[in-house]
Amino acid sequence: QPSVGRERRAVAMVGAGALGTWVGLALGLSGVGSERHIDDEDHIDESNLNRQVLFVDAIGQCKAPVLAARLQLLFPGMKLCGYGMAADANSSQYIGRSTVLAACPDNFVARAFLNSLAQHRKKILINGGTSAMGGSCMTYVPGCTACLSCRLNIDRLALRETRSRSCAQVE
Repeated sequence: QPSVGRERRAVAMVGAGALGTWVGLALGLSGVGSERHIDDEDHIDESNLNRQVLFVDAIGQCKAPVLAARLQLLFPGMKLCGYGMAADANSSQYIGRSTVLAACPDNFVARAFLNSLAQHRKKILINGGTSAMGGSCMTYVPGCTACLSCRLNIDRLALRETRSRSCAQVE
């Protein structure tokens, strides 16, 4: 578990999959923050390898620790830690200590959680997402920009995602 006092110049990135892999590389190259905490409870699957180029020999392993270790080799001056946990109330005490939150998960529930955490703790939130048709990136800066709820109605999207629906019910 991360230790207390990580707020100085830390970045917490949630999601170590396709988007998280590339955001991790970009953050490493940018030099933003001296510490990176990567959180994702998912495991590497062979079907991920076309999008997650750093995982070719790690099938079955937890994504976050593997990504942190690979990025550590590329950026030895950084302090990187990977945690195989979900972004939720149980992890908020660790994720919320960072100065900047990077949202790279594959679901709206985690994004809504991070948006709420950023609002309540007055943290910068960088949100990225992709679809078959393209990608997007937006930043929430407390007191300066609109949050994800205002821009995307992220809470409604998270609620829709948690409801079980048949194919006939999907819009």
